[in-house]
Amino acid sequence: MKPITLYFGKFVLIAIFVLSVSACSKFNRLLKSDNVEGKLAAAIAYYEKKDYFHAVTLLEDLLPLMQGKKEGEKVMYYYAYCFYGQEDFSSATYHFKKFYETYPRSELAEEGYFMYAYCLYSDSPVYNLDQSSTYRAIEAIVSFISIFPNSTRLSECNNIIDELRKKILLKDYHNTKIYGKLEYYKAAVIALNNFIDDYPVSEFDEEIRFLRLEAQYNLSKSSTELKQKERFADALNYYENFIDKYPQSKRIKQAESYYDVIIKKIKG
Repeated sequence: MKPITLYFGKFVLIAIFVLSVSACSKFNRLLKSDNVEGKLAAAIAYYEKKDYFHAVTLLEDLLPLMQGKKEGEKVMYYYAYCFYGQEDFSSATYHFKKFYETYPRSELAEEGYFMYAYCLYSDSPVYNLDQSSTYRAIEAIVSFISIFPNSTRLSECNNIIDELRKKILLKDYHNTKIYGKLEYYKAAVIALNNFIDDYPVSEFDEEIRFLRLEAQYNLSKSSTELKQKERFADALNYYENFIDKYPQSKRIKQAESYYDVIIKKIKG
């Protein structure tokens, strides 16, 4: 039985190889041919099977041939989607934008512009990396809402904007806390005040206002005697702001311990 099994296995491998070579030869013949309709039909068939490599190869060959023709719109549309299917969001972004700019009156123009924005969103990195593409995505989605105010995608757009803004918030939140951890208290107070100005109603507001008090308290303690009184007065303002806004905070006891020292320093 063993030789038969081995023979059968070799036969299967040879058959697969022959079929692969045949398919490859067939594809290459089509690619080199002048059969425009055949290329487009094959490209769409490859696309539907998620064989984006062969689809994009044929479509790339068709792009200059179809420019200015009726089928050019379909070619560019599928071409952009091939990059999206390969998760090459940078290329997909470019080609969906180009599709919209080339065919702004097309029935697919709205979809093209949405996909341009959506690819920017898909290309947005985790919060601790550079967020340039996140800002671009927000800008593109806001632009989409402005251009297509009656789109059925508005709810999805708003959800995406919320998600992207949350990512920027997280980055700013973590960056803001770095100065205090490094004991750069003056820079910490400035950064924390900027965060409060930028995000007056964030989920981190209580913590940030407490950290501002703490940073100002530590800055005051480490200051020269000449600057201490003024800086402790600022710390007192931050303390009052914190307890007025969050009287039930779990950080109240720590804040009150700072307050006791602050009062002594101001009065002393």
